[in-house]
Amino acid sequence: MHYAPRIPRRAFLGGVATTIPNVDVATFEGEGTDDDTTADGGPTGSVDVSDGDVADAIEASHEYLFSNRRGTNQLGGRTFRHWETHILGLNENGKYRQTLYYAILLEHLDRREDVKERCISFLLDAREDGGGWGDVTTNYGALLLFDLADDSRYDDVVADIEAENEREGFEFAPTVSDGDDVDTGLTYDMRVMYAALSDAYSYEELFPLDAPLEIGRLMAYTEAFDGDTISATGQSFRQSFVAAICAHFLIASEKKRSLSERDRKLRPLLKRVLISRRLSSGVWATSMVSVLAILALRETGVSPAGEDAVRYPVDWIARNRVTDAGRVEIWNLPTWDTAKVIDALLASGLDTDDERVREAAQWLYNARVPEHAAKPINAKLDRPMATYRNHQGDGWGYRENIYSDWDTTSMCMEALAPFMAPQMGADAEFLLDVQNSDGSWSTFAKDFDPLDDAVEDAVRDRLHPAVFRRFFGRNRATDVTGGALSALGKLGYTVGNSQAVRDAVSWLEDARSDNGMWVAIWGQAFTYGTARVLRGFREVGVDMDRDVVQDAVSVLREKQNDDGGWGEESSYAAEQDDPMDVPYEPDESTPEQTAWALQALFAAGVSPNSDAVQHGVNYLLETQRDDGSWPVSLVMYNWGGPKYSTAATTQGTALKALGSFRSAQ
Repeated sequence: MHYAPRIPRRAFLGGVATTIPNVDVATFEGEGTDDDTTADGGPTGSVDVSDGDVADAIEASHEYLFSNRRGTNQLGGRTFRHWETHILGLNENGKYRQTLYYAILLEHLDRREDVKERCISFLLDAREDGGGWGDVTTNYGALLLFDLADDSRYDDVVADIEAENEREGFEFAPTVSDGDDVDTGLTYDMRVMYAALSDAYSYEELFPLDAPLEIGRLMAYTEAFDGDTISATGQSFRQSFVAAICAHFLIASEKKRSLSERDRKLRPLLKRVLISRRLSSGVWATSMVSVLAILALRETGVSPAGEDAVRYPVDWIARNRVTDAGRVEIWNLPTWDTAKVIDALLASGLDTDDERVREAAQWLYNARVPEHAAKPINAKLDRPMATYRNHQGDGWGYRENIYSDWDTTSMCMEALAPFMAPQMGADAEFLLDVQNSDGSWSTFAKDFDPLDDAVEDAVRDRLHPAVFRRFFGRNRATDVTGGALSALGKLGYTVGNSQAVRDAVSWLEDARSDNGMWVAIWGQAFTYGTARVLRGFREVGVDMDRDVVQDAVSVLREKQNDDGGWGEESSYAAEQDDPMDVPYEPDESTPEQTAWALQALFAAGVSPNSDAVQHGVNYLLETQRDDGSWPVSLVMYNWGGPKYSTAATTQGTALKALGSFRSAQ
């Protein structure tokens, strides 16, 4: 198809055309069914959802969302209001661990005393009476913090923590047996902190299998390593792990009693990689990685007083990641949040002329992955940011000034298409360029395969399966692929005019689980995956009467709970080989999963007057709170790790479902 020229990256949206190209929508070849699907499970009886109640719920949701925006200065100091909500969850003690990492760093550097005291107050307020936090990593992190502080005010606290450790049998240094694989357990990062800052344990006690060096050495086996250099475009570890692995290696190499010639050769290379992994904002991808990176640079001789690589991120975290209560957030997802909310606002009746929506859309457009010269910090990066994947630039990441990922890129394209679809040809080209060769899309990298077969076999033998999968696993994602189809469909791509779309649809047909639905990477799990796929199918013109669609709808309707909602706890373990091999595990209903299920049903053409839809919408109406919001459930991230969510995810998801219901009537 023909693309409109790309508009300047920082141009304002005012005056941009708002009509989507008219392209004939063709159906994909295949058999369908005209029969209505009826559910064997779910609620019985009928409800009569009032149009007025739905309208009132949508209005209340709008008021809540617009009263909870955040302002960011862009384009010469103008403030653009958008959505950026706190990360909730990850794991029960994650908020304490993240706060401890930063507080320990501040104590070590003797910086930001006021912020450190606020962090300590947050931690102490959450401590159990007569003990610690009931978590081995948090307890030992607090012991390290108070040991560095050397302040008698905390003597009783230390005694209580040590007593709890003894009562609970908390052991910090791991024990290993012959034949154990190199692993990175929950205490791993805190053990790296101990290696850098404490003499309480020797390096060999903390890492009996030499994990920080052993994992760092693996970079030399990937396609990114080329003799004496490391390429910024060759693939190595997964995008989000590169800087942390470099920091681990550098800290460990300072503490190891003797280094091999290979390790000495890797040290300066990995140090340059670590510095070049700073984003254009001057920090690393997360607060945790920034803490580790600063410690690693200090260990290898970078002065804290005269080097922006150390000083700037310390202050940036204080300004951007420490809440008023003193909790330190590991990251946030403002582009994800804003894209979801814009999409929901438009789906629920607002239009592109609403100035509040346009302002958020402008912020989202400006949040594209920056060019290397964009938004530089005072200290220049020593080279363009090392990506360690073979696609760089363009698209959107989960926050501004970060590397792009394909899921957020699709969401942002979908949210912005109503404003500027004819001008998004280059965005479509980029999304197609990062499609995998089998027709799918992954998360952060295309055709991710950094190891040749012989090396992969050897590495698998040395690493715990969960660690191998975390660093090197190939995670084609049904939800990301469905999202890419939704975005491309908004720009006029269909199964009738695009081979790339047909390839993606064919891959998704083969990627169904045995139950007929699709299990997702980012959301839990079959409900989210099925919603993303069916929405993508509809946008690109797939015949929604086909068996592959209606079979999934039938199963989804069977999973509806008696209260009218949907809920599941389906997930897969990090170490399992096949992430698609997951049983459906029912659970109590949540607003998010209910809204996803409704979106899937609407995409498949299920009538808004059907009992399943009426009960689902009624569940959303009954669970909406007086302030117009819905309670947040931890239903995001299904890739074998701890769950999380953001408030904007919940509010946008529920609002979009209600808006889609009203539009379908």
